[in-house]
Amino acid sequence: MTKFICYSFIAVIISFSFFTFSCGKKEQPQSEIPKTDTITSHNQTAGIDTASASSTDSKITKKEVQRKFNEIKYTFEKEDETIGSTEIKFGDLNNDGKDEALVYYVIVPKGGNITLRTGVVIYKSENDKLNQLLQYDFPYMAYVDKIKDNLLYCVRTEFRHTDPACCPSIKKPFKMKLENDKLVLADLK
Repeated sequence: MTKFICYSFIAVIISFSFFTFSCGKKEQPQSEIPKTDTITSHNQTAGIDTASASSTDSKITKKEVQRKFNEIKYTFEKEDETIGSTEIKFGDLNNDGKDEALVYYVIVPKGGNITLRTGVVIYKSENDKLNQLLQYDFPYMAYVDKIKDNLLYCVRTEFRHTDPACCPSIKKPFKMKLENDKLVLADLK
């Protein structure tokens, strides 16, 4: 009986070790790593890096965008959910020659680290005042890669049945465009 307990204990330890190592974050190829200006954690009190970085063609600063987002972020959070991270990007989405500011956000459970949903808030500078243009929730797990040529380049992530819960390995790029102050899928030509 004692040998059985000892062998069972060793088997549990070995199983736990395999589980722990299999859930480690897989390395992404360099081409799949999203390019970011700043990524923030919900554990930081002030939000993003408040350096005076700004978009190239406008007077919008990251600090101003984060302050504006902080005013509305409670609307995305629920009793058991919080904003896990945010990322701010600048680029011209409406072809007016001025950069818009985009806040990409990730919602996670309080006390957890799994992504529940993602979305973006887009701000536009009008008469030196930052106004919210729109808010969009992705209907699936996705992240924003870049803003280029008046398009929002995004990547949808999906899980293979062999993927650990932390790390979806399927990446499907797609593009979105701003049309009549709404984000819509762009033609994939």
